[in-house]
Amino acid sequence: TKLNTENFSLTLQMAGYSDQTVSTLCGQVRIFLREIGVLPAHVSRRMLRNYFSELSTHLSPRTLAVKIQALRKYFSYLKETGQILMDPTVGLSMPELTNWQPRMVLSANEMERIRTIITGRSFLSLRSRALIEVLYSTGFRVSELSALNIGDIDFSEGLIYVYGGKGGRDRCAVLTAAAASALKAYLSWRRQH
Repeated sequence: TKLNTENFSLTLQMAGYSDQTVSTLCGQVRIFLREIGVLPAHVSRRMLRNYFSELSTHLSPRTLAVKIQALRKYFSYLKETGQILMDPTVGLSMPELTNWQPRMVLSANEMERIRTIITGRSFLSLRSRALIEVLYSTGFRVSELSALNIGDIDFSEGLIYVYGGKGGRDRCAVLTAAAASALKAYLSWRRQH
């Protein structure tokens, strides 16, 4: 099983999936195989239906969809490579998904309160302010922000570029004056120390 998921992981990487997606898909497969307790070749449609029926009592439709998608890809891989004769996920339906909305978006007043809390000229204060301002300004995911390089920031145009974001897409976002100022203060502190 470990060998199956390692080869599956390599196949996903060669297909161009991001490291995060590969990790998620393989993690879901390993969880399933551990919980179901049988070899992949012995998994039946009935086992899958029972498994997801049980999970649906306490997991969100979105989480179920991730698990189903991971297993679909895994069993399709096993069938394509001749490791199983039948793909038990064929005909497995996806849960109904509603349009996802962020649970919380900060209002201007809430952001202003955060700004008054993060004061000072220490490394942590400057870094925290820069991170919060960029996230608020751009709507980037934390993973996108952590992957940024200084060269991805164009202060003269007021833009930040993300390369290989969600779905492997490149995009850019507007850098507000507050975010640019916070970033410049943080970068200046880093150069001096």
